[in-house]
Amino acid sequence: MPRPLHFHMAVVVVLAATTASCASVGWSAVSEAPSLSEAETAPAVISVIGLGSIDLPIEGALQADKGTDAKAIIGETLWIQGTNFGREPTVQIGGQDAPVSTRTANGGILLRVPPGTPSGVQPLVVANQHGRAEKTVTIKRRAAALPPRPGTVAWAEITSDGPTAINFTNVPEARLLRIGHDGRAAYVVAGPGVVLTTFDMTTRPQPTLVHKTDLGPAPARALFAAASAPVVGIVRDQDLILFDTTSPLRPARKDPLPLPPALRAAHPRRSQVSPDGKLLAFLAGDKNQIILVELAALGPAGDKAVVATLLLEPTVAAPILNNLAFSADGKTLWVVAGDNAESQVAGPQATRVYAVRVSRQKDATIKLRLLRTVTLAGATNPVHITTGRGLSPAAENRNRLPPEKQTVYVTATTRQGARTVVYAVGIDNNPGEIIVTEGKDRTGSAEVTPDGRWLVAATLDDEASFRLSCAAADGSAGARTSVVLVEGPDRVTVVPPGSTGEIHMQP
Repeated sequence: MPRPLHFHMAVVVVLAATTASCASVGWSAVSEAPSLSEAETAPAVISVIGLGSIDLPIEGALQADKGTDAKAIIGETLWIQGTNFGREPTVQIGGQDAPVSTRTANGGILLRVPPGTPSGVQPLVVANQHGRAEKTVTIKRRAAALPPRPGTVAWAEITSDGPTAINFTNVPEARLLRIGHDGRAAYVVAGPGVVLTTFDMTTRPQPTLVHKTDLGPAPARALFAAASAPVVGIVRDQDLILFDTTSPLRPARKDPLPLPPALRAAHPRRSQVSPDGKLLAFLAGDKNQIILVELAALGPAGDKAVVATLLLEPTVAAPILNNLAFSADGKTLWVVAGDNAESQVAGPQATRVYAVRVSRQKDATIKLRLLRTVTLAGATNPVHITTGRGLSPAAENRNRLPPEKQTVYVTATTRQGARTVVYAVGIDNNPGEIIVTEGKDRTGSAEVTPDGRWLVAATLDDEASFRLSCAAADGSAGARTSVVLVEGPDRVTVVPPGSTGEIHMQP
């Protein structure tokens, strides 16, 4: 059998690459660690090159036409060149562990910038048994935003000082948006028909469309992406479609799975997947209840896939559960309830936040238990709730509270003055106003940066421009910024009543 060819990149090419912002990288062989020599001294880092979102071979040839010197985006592949790395080096970026994916035959390291890595200029540290070496890299975190006017997906960078606009992409009938667990891909449900469109979040100068999957004529009601597992799904009226996103730029579609009859009969309105991608929580209009479904049990089992339910407001004769979110560890489910277009027949409703514990019992069953209820007295028409999408180690150290005691953020309208506000609901049960719009501006979904510093919200202003509003997540005094992503059209545009827009950032 002929031996495969392995191409090696000369060291002089790497050295030249470090002097330019965009470098020609070329070929190198990918090798297993046992074939490399043990280190005899402390490591030395020569260069760090960003390679985009290329798939890494376990063994064979690696080709990259271009790279960026010491700059990388969350989820991007980094090629670390140097000497004396040894067989089992460890790498940290900005204090975050960055697992080594594979090695090159000349001893280089290949890895991806992991979720939670702080943005901005960060130290990259390579260590072996003899010592460590450090080099600075610039890490960028991107966000995808969906304006309430269909047809556009906007892109932004979330810097250490807040958001900046990148550009936008025209996507016909774009209406649902999520970002995958490792930040490499954004998924958009668009038209015509129903199509899952995949964007590579690591390409420059902006994310690019790389894949489309036709889903057939049945309308998509919801799109979800697990925060820490390669699971993406689309909920339809009768069934749902799961995708394996182990290769996030080429999501692998699975066969449709029928929704349990009991769930369909309860009129599900909203859904959210657990961080590990195993459970799907629904807010049902019938008796205002939570219905928890185990994804692995969907199919012929029927209603056996429903593993837990909890009635929150069963006596209200209208659906009032508006939005939900899992905590980063999946142990708490947060729900916000209040007025909406369908609840008017039941009269005015209080705006309430519920913290529900999700616990697996010794017999493997799952139990839902209400732990905390907070009323937002001055708020009405809540549209969104978020807990943040997992925090960096530094942020977690500042937030060592039980999940049900941690701060969540609720977007709602004030009863007096009809302003849109993002409230922080903390341990003292005294909601504080973090982001406040003026006039006819409307704010939709919001997310907290992984370091816990910023709260960023999608806003449609009174000139129909779509922007991101940003404020300190802890409510402290400081710079509040706003950046336009998509300018309002010169002509009169029709925006559906109640539409607000949404934002999703790389983890």
